[in-house]
Amino acid sequence: MSTRNIRVPDIGEGVTEAEIVEWQVAVGDVVAEDQILGAVMTDKASVDIPSPVAGLIVSLGGEIGDVLAVGAELVQMDVSDQDKHVDDSDGSGDIDSGLTDTKNENTTVSPHDINVVVLDDEQHTTALAAPAVRWRARERGVALHDVKASGAQGRVTHTDLDNYLLDVDARVSATRSAKRVDTVDEVSVVGMRRQIARHMELASRRIPHFSYIEELDVTELESLRHTLTEKTSNDNAKLTPLPFIVMAIVRSLQRFPALNARYDDDVGIVRVHSAQHVGIAMHTEKGLMVPVVRHAQCFGIHELATEISRLALAARNGRIARAELEGGTITVTSLGALGGLASVPIINHPEVAIVGVNRIVTRAVCRDNQIVKRQMMNLSSSFDHRVVDGHDAARFIQRVRTYIECPATLFIRD
Repeated sequence: MSTRNIRVPDIGEGVTEAEIVEWQVAVGDVVAEDQILGAVMTDKASVDIPSPVAGLIVSLGGEIGDVLAVGAELVQMDVSDQDKHVDDSDGSGDIDSGLTDTKNENTTVSPHDINVVVLDDEQHTTALAAPAVRWRARERGVALHDVKASGAQGRVTHTDLDNYLLDVDARVSATRSAKRVDTVDEVSVVGMRRQIARHMELASRRIPHFSYIEELDVTELESLRHTLTEKTSNDNAKLTPLPFIVMAIVRSLQRFPALNARYDDDVGIVRVHSAQHVGIAMHTEKGLMVPVVRHAQCFGIHELATEISRLALAARNGRIARAELEGGTITVTSLGALGGLASVPIINHPEVAIVGVNRIVTRAVCRDNQIVKRQMMNLSSSFDHRVVDGHDAARFIQRVRTYIECPATLFIRD
């Protein structure tokens, strides 16, 4: 028997390990060249692993959820029938996919060679689908070969999956009304959810959070926003309150640069940045992501809205680049209409500050000894108390408040 090893790919960016998040083959399966064997995840990047050669699966390097070092054996294959295609004098060794340095004996499969064909081993059929559709199907436990495809060349689209899930939900509802059943599903914390859990645990454990909540009158801001929206062409992104808040934070950081920083607590160094790289925490089907608006201080209000919209769409469709999720110097988090009255956001380690945006509510307030109707909103912010004093944090938020309550000043250079 002539064996070949497929190893955990080097994703780059200094990554040293990857988690197994999916197997599409099992020991004893015969696979074809370029067939997807499984997938690994490092940080927030998920990579499908194709087989560079045809052969028989002899062993797998771990179970789903196992974390392996880069270069560790992922799959061992018997390629006895393929020897004539492999230049290997002793008939054993690691697979050289032709996609990496041929001088390296421990070659790995390229993480960029991603195939969108999904193999279902139980029924020996294939289903074509984009990676985002495949991810959604896996999250809901849907076998793509069960979904009626309407796309080109029999490709399963998001609409096809939505229709299938609607039908499944209807059948489930009917079943529940007829028979009450109490079941317990055990869900392993793996992949993206494991990465989120680790990051939140790290931030909560190592950072002594100091939280500060302030009330803002956003009546004038909402008036200006609606006026600008009416005068904006349809080609521009929708102006929500978020770009104005980001701009207010960026302008305020010019007065309080120490908050635009990252704290390397392993070596005790605070790195204060001159450029404002603002992370926008947002919910996606894969979990929490924080795309970064880089050099936010260079954007106008419409440019900020466009960039935030672009990053949000890329994150939700699973097309966000790794570099767009790194290097933030301060984070803004908002749940929009679900924002509640107040919250205590967790700092995005190793940053030192996060600003939480709560929902806008209309209520009666006292102005000039009169009760008037105003649109009010709270900012719930947290700071790393090791490097940010409460006095400075409060002054920073008050500066943000000044810009928001008098939004015309956002467009006046100090």
